[in-house]
Amino acid sequence: MVKRPKIPLPLQRRVRQQCAFGCVFCGKPVFEYDHIIEYSKVKCHEFDNLVLLCRDHHGPKTHHCLNIDLLRAKRLNPYNRDKSISSPREFMAGNNPYMVIIGDNIYGVRISENIDESNFSALTIGDQNIISITFYREGGLIYSLPSINIRDENQETLVLVSQGEIQTYENDLRVGLQNWDISCANKTIVIRSAPRKILLSIEYNAGGFWLKRATLYDRQETITVNEKGVHFEQGGRISGQSHVGCLEGLTIC
Repeated sequence: MVKRPKIPLPLQRRVRQQCAFGCVFCGKPVFEYDHIIEYSKVKCHEFDNLVLLCRDHHGPKTHHCLNIDLLRAKRLNPYNRDKSISSPREFMAGNNPYMVIIGDNIYGVRISENIDESNFSALTIGDQNIISITFYREGGLIYSLPSINIRDENQETLVLVSQGEIQTYENDLRVGLQNWDISCANKTIVIRSAPRKILLSIEYNAGGFWLKRATLYDRQETITVNEKGVHFEQGGRISGQSHVGCLEGLTIC
């Protein structure tokens, strides 16, 4: 049996750009690559035959319950076209404790089982709360819901995770659509402004959130995050901190 080759990364990027970084039907930013005419028939990866679909729309397509002509039309005029921010996608509740890693700095908190609700500020810059975690009790268990608000130098949204209209066990994840490339998989978000120029790289799961790379903007200076810590444009670095059970994370005044 011949193993099916992966879709080349440059081709994946072209498809993401064509489909406006989301499902062509609903605009959700977490998607799967689909062959309009099945790969088993065409035996190749071609740009005009590839489209982005969320799981809700990929399933009906796979089971031949979706009109192919409509799918082709949606590919040419995707839902997110001409929008500045994507449709929301559920961002599920995580564990208690919940760990936040910023570069190589680790901040973790465990909420006491006697507390019904509590908020943990993981990253604050000036008066702006960039990353925070809300812990709440439901049915005898404690859940964590992260809130994230990361913007570029023009104060346009890069990633936004915020409470939806009905909060049960999830928040809403949205990504800004102005940049050159956005890759938003099940556990990773990477936003590039140009080839090999990463603006933001995030990994997350039920146990925590890792801000791996970022360029953050304060009124005073530009702050960069990478695997060696948090760096300040005017000099200085915050690196190697590890606090578990703390009351707050990193605050940059």
